[in-house]
Amino acid sequence: MKIGADDPEGRKQLARYMIRNPFALEKMEYKPKQGVVVYRSKMHATLKRNFQIMPGAEWLKLLLRHIPDKGEHLVRYYGWYSSRSRGERRKASESSRDTLVNIRDVVSRLDSDPTDPDFVKAARSAWARLIRKVYV
Repeated sequence: MKIGADDPEGRKQLARYMIRNPFALEKMEYKPKQGVVVYRSKMHATLKRNFQIMPGAEWLKLLLRHIPDKGEHLVRYYGWYSSRSRGERRKASESSRDTLVNIRDVVSRLDSDPTDPDFVKAARSAWARLIRKVYV
């Protein structure tokens, strides 16, 4: 999603998204006398309850697990979006562009002498690329 410099509403929405809490604060309650945190949620299927009670230190430990280490990637890309796939697609498009350029060179030289060593070399190179593209 791109937000233009002249889009104040879009910038506001982006800022709201960036500063939002990772969990609902209204579902969480701290009991200072007992030193525990109570977190309420939907009914859990296996626990058969809709709350979790834990000591404050344990809650902080669980919360800190979600903060990534410095330089750690949070998003991993697989398949079509992986670095390898994107690199292979880029390499294929570059080689096809090179092939097209070389074929155009050969075609533009068709009027020249077919025994010219430069012409022969360019023609062989273009054919080799085309054959490699078919069989690889």
